[in-house]
Amino acid sequence: MVERVQVVLAPVIWDRLTVGAGVGYATLVSVLLAVGYPRLTPLYVICALLTAVPLAFRDHLDFRAVCLLVAVVLVPMALFGVFFGLFVYAPAALPLVVAALPTPKRYQREKFVAVGVVLAAGLVLFAIQFARF
Repeated sequence: MVERVQVVLAPVIWDRLTVGAGVGYATLVSVLLAVGYPRLTPLYVICALLTAVPLAFRDHLDFRAVCLLVAVVLVPMALFGVFFGLFVYAPAALPLVVAALPTPKRYQREKFVAVGVVLAAGLVLFAIQFARF
């Protein structure tokens, strides 16, 4: 007899915390960029708000679909907006993609820690780049 392995969908609270880490990263980057380039502040605020859109959805299927949609919008926008400093928003797409993936319940904390490490590395690289100018 063949046994089925059932993957339990992760509690949505960990996925929301993961997206929240991305929102915190995008907000901090927006504040730092707005200090350096005040004329482009509305553009930075829009990028930060874009990362927070998935948190408005209660249903976990809608939440995951919107996470992927925002990540698909955010990455090309970060690549094409490199001259406006939008490339620093590319790491904010990682938590959105990770939150959209179904993960067994026992790996939720590890997933959150991994996203936090990547975002911290992104902040360090951003700080180094920002300090040059």
